[in-house]
Amino acid sequence: MKKVIALFVAAVLTLSLAAGCNSYTGGDKESEGSGDELFTCLAGGPVTLNPILSQSSNDGDVFYLIYTALMRMYQDEVLYDAAESYEHNDDFTEYTFHLRDCTFADGTPITAQMFEYTVYCMLTPSFGCGNADVYYMLSGAEAYNMSEEDGDWSTVGCKATDDKTLVFTLAYPDTDFVTELAANFLIPLQQSFVEEKGDSLGSSVENTQCSGPYILTDWQLESSLTFEKNDKYWDAENSFPVKKIEMVEVDDANTKVAMFENGEADAMFVVPASYIDHLGDEVTTSPANGINMMWRNSQGTNGALMSNANFGLALSYALDRESMMNSINPTTAPAVRVVSSMFQNDAGVNFHEAYPVDYVGVGGDVEKAKEYLAAALADLNYASVDELPTLRFVTYENSEQKLIAEAIIDQWKQNLGISVTLEQYTIGTAIGMFYTGDFDIFDIGIDVGVTCLSTMDSFTSGGSYDNGCWHSDEFDALIKQAKNTLDQSERFALASQAEQLMLSEAGIIPVFFQGNAIAAHDYVENFVVSTIGAGWQFNKLHVNK
Repeated sequence: MKKVIALFVAAVLTLSLAAGCNSYTGGDKESEGSGDELFTCLAGGPVTLNPILSQSSNDGDVFYLIYTALMRMYQDEVLYDAAESYEHNDDFTEYTFHLRDCTFADGTPITAQMFEYTVYCMLTPSFGCGNADVYYMLSGAEAYNMSEEDGDWSTVGCKATDDKTLVFTLAYPDTDFVTELAANFLIPLQQSFVEEKGDSLGSSVENTQCSGPYILTDWQLESSLTFEKNDKYWDAENSFPVKKIEMVEVDDANTKVAMFENGEADAMFVVPASYIDHLGDEVTTSPANGINMMWRNSQGTNGALMSNANFGLALSYALDRESMMNSINPTTAPAVRVVSSMFQNDAGVNFHEAYPVDYVGVGGDVEKAKEYLAAALADLNYASVDELPTLRFVTYENSEQKLIAEAIIDQWKQNLGISVTLEQYTIGTAIGMFYTGDFDIFDIGIDVGVTCLSTMDSFTSGGSYDNGCWHSDEFDALIKQAKNTLDQSERFALASQAEQLMLSEAGIIPVFFQGNAIAAHDYVENFVVSTIGAGWQFNKLHVNK
């Protein structure tokens, strides 16, 4: 099954979990009482609030507020939520979680069976979940999910042994399992509610069952969302101090900034790059946990051309990513790697320094690109580049994404003589086109995951992005071997081999590592963006006005 493409999620750090996790503590008590009645923020809205079918990390931002999770992330730290403790066996193949007393907003107790039911929904083929592979580390999960019909759930390593105990049995040792659970935000679903709502689950306020720090009280599609504090949340007294939150969607950059400057909004997610200097000290920038990359459709009308590795390398080598991203959005980092540099080995050396690759630099190499293009033309019996078809470049609607796509297309035209047309669609339509293969080149951002293997694992057979664009048995074997070792040095070395293979065969074309740029007025405290996992992380937010 396929997983969603995450748009605005942030880049990750490898976290050690052996030392355990921290429970929530509230915001600075000295700041309380000086506001916190209302927080208004400019941000992107969700596509759907159906947690089984969610297709965007924008959805995950909302989930962070309205659901209690088993574990959750806050500023790259794993925190307990519904779980109050856990333990694992010696070889990290079994994890047991113990739940605290907590409820849905209507007072219904949350049980371990509800978390098991959520994993059941995610993995059972008939539910059609796009995120199923995030639980493939569970014993029997991949085989169960990849079957043509719903199979025997007892074969999957997720079991509620009583109302308060949830046991996961893994297919391989995984020291990062708790971080993965927290980053992927495992929530409880009540079976009776899911069955009652059916296809309408998560389509409106009435069809959403809240259990988290806030209750969704109003949702105007593509306009605004309103949240009010949930007093029944287990840690309501000590965390998430703001009583009411209004999230407003505004597409136009000028309008968005004007609303912020006029005081109509207290804060803004995703500051337009052209306004970062203008807003000055009110802006905070940081690396994000996403990478923007391009897929080539090897199954479409122009499949023979798009599956040719030399042609893919020509497209990649022709790009001057450094100049392009510096001029469009300097908060990003031009990417010629698949694995983020934020991952470090045991010696504290980042992955890029420890494991360099043989690939193009961020400034590109036009002469080498022309050599690859000539080789591709010879491979496919084209007499000249003029005989190549005009290619369709598909991406989502966004003004900055339009500038990037146009710059890429222009470089291909100027450096290689290749003709490409740009098509932009709403995010839901664009993702649908990705999965149906209605493109030649598709560009979007994805989450780089929790470990150095996370992104690449999504490209293995049956992974999130195994949609026929690229496949390698050797690559699959390397990732499988890496996942099955607890030795970090060996795991990193295997990951490096897999990354080199993916780049050498142009399995994907990396463009840039995403960056965060957020803005808040000086009376707003603890308005943060995490570098791991999605979520409007307002755990300690204060509005002092």
